[in-house]
Amino acid sequence: MNFTPSQMQLELKESITRFIDSEYDQVERRNMLASAEGFSNVHWQRMAELGCFKALFKATDGGNGGTALDTMMLMEEIGKGLVIEPILASQILSGRLIVETCSESAKAKLLPQIISGALTYASGLYEPLGRYDLSYVSTRAYPRRTGFSLTGRKNFVLNGGDADKILISARTGGAENSKGGISLFLLDSDLEGLSIHRYKNIDSHAAAEVILDGVFVERSANIGELGQVLPGIEAAVDAATLALCAEAIGAMGELNRKTLEHCKTRKQFGVSLSSFQSLQHRMADMLIEYEQAKSSMMYAVVMSDENHGIAPKEISAAKYRVGIAARKIAQEAIQLHGASGVTDELDISHYFKRLTTIEVQFGNNDFHLNRFIELSREEEDIN
Repeated sequence: MNFTPSQMQLELKESITRFIDSEYDQVERRNMLASAEGFSNVHWQRMAELGCFKALFKATDGGNGGTALDTMMLMEEIGKGLVIEPILASQILSGRLIVETCSESAKAKLLPQIISGALTYASGLYEPLGRYDLSYVSTRAYPRRTGFSLTGRKNFVLNGGDADKILISARTGGAENSKGGISLFLLDSDLEGLSIHRYKNIDSHAAAEVILDGVFVERSANIGELGQVLPGIEAAVDAATLALCAEAIGAMGELNRKTLEHCKTRKQFGVSLSSFQSLQHRMADMLIEYEQAKSSMMYAVVMSDENHGIAPKEISAAKYRVGIAARKIAQEAIQLHGASGVTDELDISHYFKRLTTIEVQFGNNDFHLNRFIELSREEEDIN
């Protein structure tokens, strides 16, 4: 396995690192979180100018990257800097949905809007009774003379309250939990009958509940093959899950570094905390968890690139391993910082909240462990 990054990848990494170090301090981040938008449009355009979004797409789609390794290198830096702009929701999840489900003509029309940062997207794929099951879709798209009428409810729509466009999975055939009959629709966020209830997760990232009450869309709003988009949706969510793992690795690495620095400088009984053997053991455990999670994530990255973006078993293994490590490292960092670890002024608490959210996004630990077991059994049956 060759993990040596290309010159272009190294330049992107250096650019985003300089951007975060010079323009993305934690005081400004807290101010942005408190704003109506929840992020900075100035920073959003700056990241587009730096080529962050282009790195997420293949040259044939208008980008200059598009590999899982490109995404990993970007998202690790995003995790280190606690960047709050909706790259995951808009560029990665929604962008990959378009790549996986749309015709070439549709991609040529939609992807430039995403790659340039001109518009932001959101994707409504989950429903209250479906948990993490992407095939559970009770939202219905009823055919009309010139289009469709959509009725249903989507929850946990990342960036749903701020997006210009929303992708919605809706059933055009089959029962609620059947794998066939699922279609994908592209909606403007201001359509009549569309209600968007914005809220913030515990990490202060914006999400929304989207309610569709007879929302009429033209036939052209149906992107992808009618009733056949579930495989594309699953591939897009897997890509977003792997990107989320990379973000978590970046955040965990920073927590380990900051915690070690704190223990070296903070004194108790006249000596630094790092001189206590029991605390040394705990910091060593944090490092081991980090390295194991990173190894699992990197293996999933390699397998994804080798199999044209399809590596569901390896991605579930990585998400499970990352979820375990995220909880361990985040909780230990809080405890080793003492009472200050939970204060809003200290960025440790913000890393903790982000990692706590990541642990359950796109499937919690139990979900991905069970998925890994099922996929392993399917492989054994085939072999």
